[in-house]
Amino acid sequence: TMATAFISGKAFDAQFAISTSGKLDTHRDHPGTHLQAQKEFWDSVSAIFDYFKSIQYGGGSLFDATTFFVSNEFSRTPALNANKGKDHNPMTNSCLVAGKNIRGGQTFGKSQVIARNTQNNTPSSHVGCPFEFANGTSDFIRPENVVETLRSVLDMKPSTNRIIPNLGVQA
Repeated sequence: TMATAFISGKAFDAQFAISTSGKLDTHRDHPGTHLQAQKEFWDSVSAIFDYFKSIQYGGGSLFDATTFFVSNEFSRTPALNANKGKDHNPMTNSCLVAGKNIRGGQTFGKSQVIARNTQNNTPSSHVGCPFEFANGTSDFIRPENVVETLRSVLDMKPSTNRIIPNLGVQA
């Protein structure tokens, strides 16, 4: 397993997918399916965290020695479509970072919903807001920016990443 590879020193980083069987891709019946699929997905993430916390490693747990990054490729539109579903929204996204060297309980960045304009019939939209840096500049933070920051801070080279096929965790 991935945990065994980490403990033995044969792997230092990995990437894996949690299968959602398409349940999060809710172009129809969003209210009836999405909340339960989200709960199942985050329960799977929690189970992985609990598993790593249960493995003694060094002076703590394997979770304490591992940095986790959780994301997907896009979010969903804020309003339901004609099929009572939600469509792909590449204008915003969220990610979770946890584990080694991560100070919890913090949020960086924000998003906003732009209301539907009935005068020109444009739908509502959910968009990321530029992040205001301490030096006075602003820019959008995307998941790939977070990944590259983690790689830099953890001194990981992109070529060392090992992709682990679906671990059998079903959401």
